[in-house]
Amino acid sequence: MKKMKKVVSLLAFFVLAIGLLAGCGNGQQAAEKDKKAGMEKEQATIVVKDAEGKKTAEEKVDLKGQNLQDLMKEHFKVKENKGFFVEIEGISQDEAKNLYWVFEINGEQATKGAKDITPEKGDKIVWELIDFS
Repeated sequence: MKKMKKVVSLLAFFVLAIGLLAGCGNGQQAAEKDKKAGMEKEQATIVVKDAEGKKTAEEKVDLKGQNLQDLMKEHFKVKENKGFFVEIEGISQDEAKNLYWVFEINGEQATKGAKDITPEKGDKIVWELIDFS
């Protein structure tokens, strides 16, 4: 009888221990899943095209609440004049040829300057040197 109680107690202990370990494992998996979800980065894609429409640069950028102007300065080689980009990645606009940098976001022509736009997750920004003649 004593032996039987010992076996039942031992068995109950192992069942309880296994149940606790299984419960902890699920919690750990849930924590890892939450961690991965939190690690998904808020990103946008920035593309640069020359006057012929040829892609010269493309980069996924992490969004940290910056405006587009600051993102461009951080991730691309740019030159500015009076708040406008006059050169991106070594490609200059040319007033004599009426070539100027313009950009669109998600296929829509921008209606504000880069300084006034804060990109959002998933945005695709395309800078292109356009002939306005």
